[in-house]
Order: sequence, then structure tokens, then C-alpha cells
Amino acid sequence: MKAGRSNTRSGPPVAVALAGLAGMVSRRSLALSGAALLLCTLWLLLLRPVVLGGPASYLVVSGASMEPALRSGDLVVAVRADAYAVGDIVAFHTDGGLVVHRIVGSDDSGFVVQGDSRASPDIWRPEATEILGAVRFQVPFGGRLIEILRTPFSLGLAAAAATFLLIAGGRVTPRTEARP
Repeated sequence: MKAGRSNTRSGPPVAVALAGLAGMVSRRSLALSGAALLLCTLWLLLLRPVVLGGPASYLVVSGASMEPALRSGDLVVAVRADAYAVGDIVAFHTDGGLVVHRIVGSDDSGFVVQGDSRASPDIWRPEATEILGAVRFQVPFGGRLIEILRTPFSLGLAAAAATFLLIAGGRVTPRTEARP
């Protein structure tokens, strides 16, 4: 080190720390982090699953009763609403499980629902309190991807990859320089 030059920065400790941090973090990574935080916050507020106290139910479509609007294997997100109207595709419980069908009318006993590819309305008449939510969007074949990821092979592969990254990714090999 040359005489008269210090190896440390001078100034208030917070300013020195921020100046060092600014050199390490790029604007792009800050923008990406901010966007990720915004998306997570929006998901938490608008699409949090019912099991976490939110308004959304994530369902995998099974069967052909709603074709062509929904196909078997699609992932749908049904969001709870204050009111439902004719034309809404809704998810509701029956004795046999979950059903995703369109509201085609209403009567004294509840909503009249029907699958798009069915010739007549269903026997079920769900009331507004029995409806999990109206389908707000779908991910074609998203349910099939989830089913594949839930297999023991996929879970084992993910665990092996995570273990490899923890073991191999954590090692830093110091650079050795040739000395003259």
C-alpha cells in the first residue's frame, strides 16, 4: 500500500455500507427483485388459496363435460365472489366430489348449472354459499404438469437436484495464480 492512501472509505458507516452495496447490486437485479415482490404481493392478496385464508381454489379439470371451454387436464383458478351470474363457470361440491359447470339459470332451490357439452341441466342446484368460486382463468394442460410433478420419480429427481446444488453450488474454489 502506498503511503498516504487508506484502504478504507471514510464517511458515516451507513453511507459506506450503502456505497458498497450499490456497487454489488445492479439496477437490473433491483428491478427484477421489485417485480418479483410485486407479483408475490398481488398473488398473496388476490389469488391466495383457500387453505391459506384466501379467495382462490386451484382445480384440475377431469372429464369432457365442459369442452370446448375447459378440457381434461386444464388447471383452473376459481375465485370466490359476492354474487354469481348466468354465464359464469363455477366450481362447487357435490356428494361425488367437485364439479366445474356453467350457470345457465336459477330457481327457488339454487343455481341451474350445466356442462357445456351436455344436452340438459344438472340435477344439482348449488346455492351461492356452496360455490367455491367462479373460474377466472385457466392454464391449458397445467393440471397435467402438476400431476407429473407430484409423482414419486419427479419428487425424487427434484430432491436430488436440490441436494446437488447445495453440495456443489456452495463450494468456491479459490483461484491460484502462478507466481513468477
